[in-house]
Amino acid sequence: MLRALLRRRRIEPGPRAATRWLRAGVDEDVVQMLLGHQSSRSMEPYRPTSDQDKRDAIEKVAAMRETHS
Repeated sequence: MLRALLRRRRIEPGPRAATRWLRAGVDEDVVQMLLGHQSSRSMEPYRPTSDQDKRDAIEKVAAMRETHS
């Protein structure tokens, strides 16, 4: 049923789509189900970690340290 809906909507579930969905805030369990993966470990390659994500994380950690100092 879900695969048929994806086809009707012309949505091709795959690695690029999974990364886009995760970046857009779609729950990881939902993405896993749409891709047909059984294990949550299979989602590791799709988790977005761009250079901007890393910079943002560093800034968040720095801000946390400043508020706790």
